[in-house]
Amino acid sequence: MRVEVATLAALGTNAKESLFRLRHRVFKERLDWSVESDDGMELDAFDDGYARYVLGSEGSGHVCGCMRLIPTHRPYMLAEVFPELAPGVSLPRDPDIWEMSRFAFDTEDEGATRWGFSDRALALIREAVRFAIGRGIARYVLVTTVAVERMMLRQRLHCHRLGPPRLIGGVRSVALVLEVDQATQQALGISAECPANWPANRAHGGHASIAIAPSGCGVHSNPGDLCSLYGTAACAATPRH
Repeated sequence: MRVEVATLAALGTNAKESLFRLRHRVFKERLDWSVESDDGMELDAFDDGYARYVLGSEGSGHVCGCMRLIPTHRPYMLAEVFPELAPGVSLPRDPDIWEMSRFAFDTEDEGATRWGFSDRALALIREAVRFAIGRGIARYVLVTTVAVERMMLRQRLHCHRLGPPRLIGGVRSVALVLEVDQATQQALGISAECPANWPANRAHGGHASIAIAPSGCGVHSNPGDLCSLYGTAACAATPRH
């Protein structure tokens, strides 16, 4: 699988169509979420020129995996659609904090373990972290399920909750911060690509931090409604919307 980060403008017509058809198959057809889809393609108001897309593609150019990255100084899903997942938190509006969303794969990965990310899913996460390192992004925010939160913790990614879990579309969902720090880099096998004090060496440059809510025992609860979105027996990374 080839992995790249691109804007919509940089993608060819076929690649864009493949991306949005993948999202339609996953979020509309497979998961039956309440997303807008037109002519077999799923896209929304957050798919604009400021978004970046981490894409996994086969040799033919077929997009088999995707993730959307949005800078939080622009409108993004957590702030505009799911603010109830971070009660009492001043959500970031900062070019050095981005949001991850629309994380999806076409089919199950044969090499996946039951409770962990597939190799292909990890490849996209790894590329998103490399993109953050190159752009000076200190952290990501994301809306995910409790089951995927558990997978992130098992992978030893450095993540924190912004609030307690809530049911969204029948799925226990939570807002998280994923730190682009040495712990996350080491968990993904890329710690050598950044200074050891990253992103602490940016802390004095006026970059925003986020107040983190304490994690509750919900992270140890049963995963509930499971699917194979990541090539594992786990729920999807974005609640129904």
